[in-house]
Amino acid sequence: VFETGIDVLEAGLPFNVFPEATHTPLRSLLPIKKGVFRVSFAAEERNDFNLNVHVCPVGINYSNYFNYQTDLLIIYGKPIRVLDYAEEYKKNAPRAMQHIRKDLAKELHKLAIDIRNIEFYEFYEQSREIFDFDVKKHLALNDNTLFDKFRADKYIIDVLDNAFEKQKKEFLKLSENVKSYTQKLKENKLKDWLFDKPISILTPILQSILAIALLPLWILSAANFALPVFLPELLLPKFEDKQFYSSVRFVGSLLLSHFFALLVFIALWIWTDEWWIKWLYLTVQAPFYVLFFKYIKLIKKGIGIWRYFLKNNIHKQLSKQRNEILSQFRTLIENYKQHE
Repeated sequence: VFETGIDVLEAGLPFNVFPEATHTPLRSLLPIKKGVFRVSFAAEERNDFNLNVHVCPVGINYSNYFNYQTDLLIIYGKPIRVLDYAEEYKKNAPRAMQHIRKDLAKELHKLAIDIRNIEFYEFYEQSREIFDFDVKKHLALNDNTLFDKFRADKYIIDVLDNAFEKQKKEFLKLSENVKSYTQKLKENKLKDWLFDKPISILTPILQSILAIALLPLWILSAANFALPVFLPELLLPKFEDKQFYSSVRFVGSLLLSHFFALLVFIALWIWTDEWWIKWLYLTVQAPFYVLFFKYIKLIKKGIGIWRYFLKNNIHKQLSKQRNEILSQFRTLIENYKQHE
């Protein structure tokens, strides 16, 4: 593998390496292994340090590690020039590798959600959702872009890290309050985003009307894609590592949906002489595939909003508790700004 990597670099082509050499379901960087640097330095050494190899750090940020059809943000960082470490490498190779490894880890930390306080990992994860909307406003960020969501999350983590070091008592108090709040959300089957901004009663009504109007089209899409999408779920218990779930869902539904569409197209070709029916069926495959997933999300979101209004007393209590939590976090922000 190392020899192949060297050959690829000598050919002037990109060679992709996952430097942690393993994975974790946590949003936390693992120690960087030496493989990427062994290939880089070996390629340079074999070519008298004339290749000008660069190691480009890349942050891969999943909105959900396990679910299919969720968001992915990829951020490219500043390339690290291997030649900058050449002199040190010639004198002391292990020290040079250690130096460049630390530099790569530092760059990757900037490009990924990296929660280092594993003891309070769940608290950090919950905070990323609860304080996200408030922090975006505080930083004047766009509420709809993945990159600004990333920037807000990084800021939240920095504020909590600072509080853990300098305001431990306030940190622990906020942690307990967030835990209590999220537990009540779970008990009442409510989501935190429902409390970000005021929701008009017209919203669930209009969503319900839209859902009813789209139902006939969704039934047609479900007739095509329900089996291809849900059959791969039967394979999931065979994988102990849940991080393979999204891959199984993606590949399984991709192959099965094409196979199923081909069977239906062949049946239409045999049983009907109307040419437009056959080609219309193929034409609507892509929009129906999108509709299948979007409709399910619409229904789930609509049910959540209706539950929010129907549990009026509960949501008022939770709103009050949430505002107290936000007030606590804003105090931590003010302290963090003093130490920036």
